[in-house]
Amino acid sequence: MTDGTPDEDDGADVVINADGTVESSWHDSRPVSVAVLEALETSTGKDTRSYGPLNDIVNADALNNVFRATESGKRRGPGYITFRIEGHSATVHSDGSVVLAPHDN
Repeated sequence: MTDGTPDEDDGADVVINADGTVESSWHDSRPVSVAVLEALETSTGKDTRSYGPLNDIVNADALNNVFRATESGKRRGPGYITFRIEGHSATVHSDGSVVLAPHDN
């Protein structure tokens, strides 16, 4: 299991869009929780460790397992899950993308 700390050497791409949303990606060797934290860090400019443990916000193990392949190797989905995190709306898609958008309120 990952500790939820972003790894800058994992080849991840984090993109800031013109509309203020931030996109990241996850895959079998890069957990969803890490992609979410990297997007949050990019959006806020804050070290994600300043927010405290991810499990205080969302269950990281459950988040990492939402779209994990079944025991037979079959991919789950299609689908997505959306939750709030530190003033943002995070949407994790079964295709491996994460979109983080600032909340208006």
